[in-house]
Amino acid sequence: MLGAGLALKRPKVAEAGARMLGSVLLATALKSAVKRLVSRTRPNVLLDEGIYAVEPLGPDEGPWHSFPSGHTADATAMARALARVYPGATLPAYGAALAIGAVQVPRGAHYPVDVAAGLVVGAAAEAIVHQAARAAHKRLARHDEVTAGSPLDGCDPMEPEGPSCPVEPV
Repeated sequence: MLGAGLALKRPKVAEAGARMLGSVLLATALKSAVKRLVSRTRPNVLLDEGIYAVEPLGPDEGPWHSFPSGHTADATAMARALARVYPGATLPAYGAALAIGAVQVPRGAHYPVDVAAGLVVGAAAEAIVHQAARAAHKRLARHDEVTAGSPLDGCDPMEPEGPSCPVEPV
């Protein structure tokens, strides 16, 4: 979505894509950190081998990475990010995220609490990205407001000494 929005010069599509990408990347980082801290066997290991274990800093293997659900975290982060930019997509986006989370239990990949934790991780990741996006929008709006009609008008706030920006404000 980000690439399509940029290529087609559609800022709202690009914003949705950027928010979705940032939210999923952060959700993935957060769930990976939690999975390293809390190792718990997946339900299919309990069903197939009769083994259930929870260990702090346990084995770094897939069958030990039940908590939290990464699929649910990513789906929730993506759905919330999309819904922020396109409120009309809220129901289908959230519905898809819930379906992705719900299917994890019957397929033996996660316990219900893993799915709930994934939902919380995804929501938290998107909330952090949302706050960062709001701060960036405010900063850019202040820059545009301050520089309107001045020699700094049109300067890139990320490159204050760029070719169109004087070194010293006039």
